[in-house]
Amino acid sequence: MNTSTGGYIVSTDVLSQEVNGEIVLLDLKAETYYGLDPVGAAAWKLIGEGHGRDGVVEAMLQAYDVERSRLETDIDALLAGLLAAGLIREA
Repeated sequence: MNTSTGGYIVSTDVLSQEVNGEIVLLDLKAETYYGLDPVGAAAWKLIGEGHGRDGVVEAMLQAYDVERSRLETDIDALLAGLLAAGLIREA
């Protein structure tokens, strides 16, 4: 996966709301809802704070007991999905 190590910008067409530790995203343009589990919600918050891929990985490594390679794979998949859905773009 070729992801940027720079930051990401959340689309202005996306609203997010935390619900019971999860994040619900609404893409106003596509009128589509997305849900992120608590781990995805933590990553979403880091993305919203301007962290790039490597920053998200490093912060998540501090917060969760997970192998780096597994976390990198999961974060790459999350970022790819968010990018493909147009919910974020590279800064």
